[in-house]
Amino acid sequence: ASLADASHAFALLDLGRGRHDAALHHLDAAPRGGVTGWLPTAAALAEATARTHNADTDPAARHRRWHRARDAVDAYAQATRHSGTDRTRAVTLRMRALLAECAPEGCADEPDALYARAVDLHRRDPHAAFDRARTELGYGEFLRRRRRTTEARAHLRTASTIFEKLGAQAWAERARTELRASGEQLRPHAAGSSELIARLTPQEQRVVGLAADGLSNRAIGERLFLSPRTVGYHLYKAFPKLGVASRRELARLGLPG
Repeated sequence: ASLADASHAFALLDLGRGRHDAALHHLDAAPRGGVTGWLPTAAALAEATARTHNADTDPAARHRRWHRARDAVDAYAQATRHSGTDRTRAVTLRMRALLAECAPEGCADEPDALYARAVDLHRRDPHAAFDRARTELGYGEFLRRRRRTTEARAHLRTASTIFEKLGAQAWAERARTELRASGEQLRPHAAGSSELIARLTPQEQRVVGLAADGLSNRAIGERLFLSPRTVGYHLYKAFPKLGVASRRELARLGLPG
């Protein structure tokens, strides 16, 4: 996995846990080759930018970051225009909706309409569940902030359900947090170790089991005949499924080695 891939994986993990500043930091740290270098991570960049926009106290930096994200979204839309699918069109609409939430004056885009169109497109493509859940979550967050809680809950429930089915526990918990903020009463959620392990691929299970025992990436690699970088990549993929962000949190799960 490249440094850019690893940065994207970390950014997705942080976004799922609501750590938007950290996600933006990871995205900023990855090497880019001009605006097209943002294509694989445009959706993460748009979300991280939108969710940190109001917290940025430097107007010039805020303006620069917003336009950088807008340029990345435009590049993504251009690159997928001719071969675009319902998924890519929906993702483009979600990105534009996120940026419209914090757009400078004069932006004609209306987030509500963009989110609604994105959700409609996602419903036509059953093979892009994670992207649909992210759109439902974003729409639900937007509606809740607009105090349209009944509408928000419908989208947040959908997002939570899809994330749960995918084993994306950090994202599912973020959706549940939004549901609780909307006033919905939720039952406590806890998954057993066998359920958690079932979310992982066989190779991820082996890597995670050894990591939970305290082995370093190098030591795990020697056991499994993998490079330390490959071990790290498997951990990046596994952590969001387990709802953890560090080896310390992983050890607390008590997973079998």
